[in-house]
Amino acid sequence: MTRWTRMGVLLLALGFAWIAAAQDLKGGGYTKMKIEKVGSCKGSFGGAFRIHSMTGGVSIVLKSDDPAQKDLPIRAQSMTFDWPEGADQPKRLVLEGNVQIEHPQASVAAERAEWDFESGKLVFTGNPKMDSERAKGLRASRITLNFKTNQLEAEDMSIDEAPMNSAGGLGSSADPNLLTEADIKDWPGFIEAIKADQKKEGACPGKQLAAKLGAEAQAALKNMATDMLAQNKGGLLKKINKVLEQPGLYGKEAWSGVTLDDETKALLDKKERTPAEQIRQNRLLLQAAFPAFVAGRS
Repeated sequence: MTRWTRMGVLLLALGFAWIAAAQDLKGGGYTKMKIEKVGSCKGSFGGAFRIHSMTGGVSIVLKSDDPAQKDLPIRAQSMTFDWPEGADQPKRLVLEGNVQIEHPQASVAAERAEWDFESGKLVFTGNPKMDSERAKGLRASRITLNFKTNQLEAEDMSIDEAPMNSAGGLGSSADPNLLTEADIKDWPGFIEAIKADQKKEGACPGKQLAAKLGAEAQAALKNMATDMLAQNKGGLLKKINKVLEQPGLYGKEAWSGVTLDDETKALLDKKERTPAEQIRQNRLLLQAAFPAFVAGRS
């Protein structure tokens, strides 16, 4: 894939994941494109081949070398690229006619989508609708994603269903041992600590946590700037809380250099734990491994 395509794929994946799960981190990871159907394709060559337009019904699928990462299908009646003279990447991409994007974390449908690479804005018009775990049936007259500011704007918006009891959601009734944004005392420092652990030889807490977050989050931690990750801390927080709810975070070798208190040891010694005890154990493990960044909770 060309350089602009790799950049575009990363932004697209990040953008839709952000909408789908309240800034849920979703690293790029897409390395190739499958063209399922194109009625007509026009381009130019003379050094590098440039696609100017694909019309007559276009269906493409972005794919990853990572088998754990789901494909990203994109469909529209036409896709048009605006290339400034002498530029090595397009200025704008316009998708028109029954635009459908099926990201693993959200589906988006609209009659038109215009992506201005210079401004960083992706604008959906023509009865745009989004569906995700965080917002089912989100409709608006115009939806704008600004990749430079990490903001979502929706005009004349309505939502059929939005959860009110998920971690970090409205009126959350989640377990008190799940993390809130305020429980991380220094988000950039916490992210840097995890990144540093990822680079270490052998098992360690940050590497263990990153592995549980999944391949795409691992890629984001390795490849994205810390300040961008910190700006999207809501998505990272959601993933971490999912890890806290599951067994498998602890590894004897990974925590061998960490001092654990009696409560943590007692929970680790249990053959079976309730869901609340599992969350408590994992919260305590993170507190012990990253005391400068994860606030304690009695």
